[in-house]
Order: sequence, then C-alpha cells, then structure tokens
Amino acid sequence: MEPVRELELPSAKRHDWLVLLLLAISLTANVALTILWRENTTVRVAYTGSPAAYKFPKVGTRLDKLRLVRSDGLMQDLSFGNEQQPLVVYVLSPICKWCELNRPEIDSLATQISGKYRIIGISRTADGLAAYVAEKSPKFPIYSVDLGSGGDIIPLGATPATLVFSPQGTFVRGWTGAFIADEKKQIASYFAVSLP
Repeated sequence: MEPVRELELPSAKRHDWLVLLLLAISLTANVALTILWRENTTVRVAYTGSPAAYKFPKVGTRLDKLRLVRSDGLMQDLSFGNEQQPLVVYVLSPICKWCELNRPEIDSLATQISGKYRIIGISRTADGLAAYVAEKSPKFPIYSVDLGSGGDIIPLGATPATLVFSPQGTFVRGWTGAFIADEKKQIASYFAVSLP
C-alpha cells in the first residue's frame, strides 16, 4: 500500500493578494457611492403592501424629470424647474380597494386645488389602466411610470399615497392610505379645502 501524500497547494502569489485588495477597495467605493447617490436623489422603493411601510423621499429630495406613460401608451416627460405650480402626485393602482374608496375625496381635492396645484395620478402598473381611466373618468390625468427610462422614480409603495412637490421638483409633504380620520383632516388642512 502506498503512503498517502499530502496535497501541496501553491502558495498565494503577491499579485493574487493585490487583485483581492483592489476588488475589496472597488466594492467599498461602490457601496459608498451608492449610499451617497441615494441620499441625494429620489429613492427607488420596492413595492410594499402596507401604508405604514411606505417610505417617502426625504423632504427636499429633488426630481429632475419623470418619464410617464399615458393610458394610451404614449410616453410623456414631466420636467421640473419651470413649473408655475406645485405638483400633487396621487399614487394608485386600478385594483386598489382603498384607492376606489378615496375616489370622491381625491376628485374633490383635484377640483378644489385646480389653479393652485397641478395634480396627476401615477399607477404602479399599466395593466388595466386604460380601462380604469375610461370607466372612472378621473378629474386629473393618470399615468404609469416608465421604469426603464433612467428618469427619477417616485416611490411606488403601498397605495394610495399622496405626495406634494414644489414647482422646482423638491419633495415637500406626503400622506399614505385612505382619506379617513386624521389623514383626511391633515390633507384638508394642508390644502385649505373641505373634503366629502
């Protein structure tokens, strides 16, 4: 029987360690740059199911441009900086029951703030959006977001959510969930309106 020989592993060469060190430095730099980028831009938020889990952008976070898809499928860019009025974004979904319950309030809000604010709806999905717009006849345009456009992304977490942006595109205020109880009072007070 032959004696068992130990396997000899080649010793790590100096350039192998240098490559590992450079990879570690690169990874660290990428993580740091990602954190800095996220602090200074709109946060891309994964879809969540609970209004309590919704993460608004930081107050003062600026949007430069949104690439939107109209309900008829055509693209439309919404650029900030030259707007005359603040923008109210109502995040909804055609199948959201709370969004449907909010419809009288959001339509009333849209009518009452017309001329002072611009209001748009953004759906989490384009699926069923054209049929929803045709059936419900909302008081404001509703779009879906072109996620592949490279433009800014408004957080599309739980629906419904109401977000306010300044004419320059900076995030000012937001609310999540149905317009009931305290939320309804806060929204009515903020916009100085009366909601049904």
